Amino acid sequence: MKKDVKRYITVGSDLVDDSVKKPIVLNGPKSHVWSYTFYGLLIVFLVAFNLMFSFSRVSGRSMQPTLHNNDYVLFLRTHKVKRFDVVSLRERLVDRGNEKLIVKRVIGLPGDRITSIDGQLYVNNEKIAEKYLDPQFTKMYNQMSYTITVPKGRVFVLGDNRDISKDSRALGSFKESAIIGVEIFHFKGWFGS
Repeated sequence: MKKDVKRYITVGSDLVDDSVKKPIVLNGPKSHVWSYTFYGLLIVFLVAFNLMFSFSRVSGRSMQPTLHNNDYVLFLRTHKVKRFDVVSLRERLVDRGNEKLIVKRVIGLPGDRITSIDGQLYVNNEKIAEKYLDPQFTKMYNQMSYTITVPKGRVFVLGDNRDISKDSRALGSFKESAIIGVEIFHFKGWFGS
């Protein structure tokens, strides 16, 4: 049979009688219930957060002016990607080999016909006004023309800094399964651009 452990402390003061004693009852493991609960909930929260969100730091200038080097981005892990969403995705460096995470803008969905004529973008023959672009990052891009039809199960992505971005123009379209998440929030990095 387990007994409660009781300890007594003396409240010492010139104004209080030294003989006044207050009991402190320690109940062994029950005193840790709150700390176990807190750490348990913290673990559940972190696991749930990791399943729903991805957090990344931008490395490079390929998404300027939207995102800058060392900016932080929170992505919602989802399979519902819309045209012009900023996404995090896996780029295979070699077939079935190493990969790195990149951030790009989805321009074309499966079956879309993407055309660029002297830098003017058309999706399915509809002229697109790309207000997120800055002319200082599209000087060379404005001299390019191409047309591509996005294969089934794939997406066509471009960086907002079209002059330096390594994207679907060089790498080809990406599998939809390569998408990690869609941007929901970003903020400037603390260490500058």
